[in-house]
Amino acid sequence: MQTFAQQFAAKVNKAETQREKNLRLGRENLRTFCNLRKPDFYKPEREYQDILCNTLQAAYEKRLLNEKTGKPVKYLIINLPPGYGKSYTLANFANWAYGKNIKNKIITVSYNGTIAPEFARTTRDMVAEEPDPENEESYTTRDFFPHVQLKYGDSSVMKWSLEGSYASYLATSFDGTVTGMRGNIIIIDDPIKNDKEAVNETVKEGHWNYLKNTLSSRALPGALWVIVLTRWATDDLAGKLLEAYPDKCHVLEITALDVDGPEGVSTCEDLFPTEDLQDKRQTLDSHIWGANYMQKPVDLEGGLYGKFETYDEVDPDKFERVLNYTDTADEGDDYLGSICGGTIGRYLYVTDMYYTQDAICILNTSDADDDS
Repeated sequence: MQTFAQQFAAKVNKAETQREKNLRLGRENLRTFCNLRKPDFYKPEREYQDILCNTLQAAYEKRLLNEKTGKPVKYLIINLPPGYGKSYTLANFANWAYGKNIKNKIITVSYNGTIAPEFARTTRDMVAEEPDPENEESYTTRDFFPHVQLKYGDSSVMKWSLEGSYASYLATSFDGTVTGMRGNIIIIDDPIKNDKEAVNETVKEGHWNYLKNTLSSRALPGALWVIVLTRWATDDLAGKLLEAYPDKCHVLEITALDVDGPEGVSTCEDLFPTEDLQDKRQTLDSHIWGANYMQKPVDLEGGLYGKFETYDEVDPDKFERVLNYTDTADEGDDYLGSICGGTIGRYLYVTDMYYTQDAICILNTSDADDDS
């Protein structure tokens, strides 16, 4: 028969064995790593977290394959509603990836220079968090991966290194620089701010050019790109990637409701109850609700035309009719829009467009002389 001391020792050993098991499973599995690090947010009943974590891990391990080519996906596009912990999960993913390979180099790109430090600080502070040997229920990155430590003297918020590596992490923005850094994991977090930017061609083209000409030049061979964004527009960064490289992309899309409408049910009842989401659906402007919660681009909301074809050249002399439609800016923050074009058969060819918030001049000719 065991003495009390022996029974107590057996319980201690059992607890230690369970903790070691947890640590081993967390090193192997991103979802488990997140569950143990932050159990008040990562919960088994939040099933979308299984999908998100498992997809990220599969992409990192090159197991997420394109169905047509059979090759690993290069661009992982993630569309999730607000509040689903996208950025926080990516910070956990970065920590877990460093544990898997201390030589990983991560570049994160945020909307602007104000937002960029927030993502960077969250990721860095997770690395820096000290283990608590007195708390068996506490799990930090260094509990799982003791070798993941910030390098002394090289741990600023925006750019830092890990012990045993060099230039491990850089945070920047679309108007920032990536000079002196190369990455094998590149994370772009919510590049479009709002619905107004969704229709700003200059902003969207700037994002695309930055990805093609700046970021791509700093990507290491075989780099994984993770693009997290709200689908504000069909030609946003996700749309342009899907059009240019369809066989290299994988889209993970989860909407707030399983069906958009009064009959829709929350895809995560524990996080956002259906009743709350239905209240939001009725309160928010439809295009804001559609983009943020249902991944419906605002340029499709209420659109008369689903798609425009393009042409290289057209002969105006062949136009059967020449048309113009002008919608004046008459109230609030409205824009003046003027569209010119011509018809050939049943097709309308748009030749010119003018779009401005500048004031317009109205000429009153009622009192003008006949010779004027």
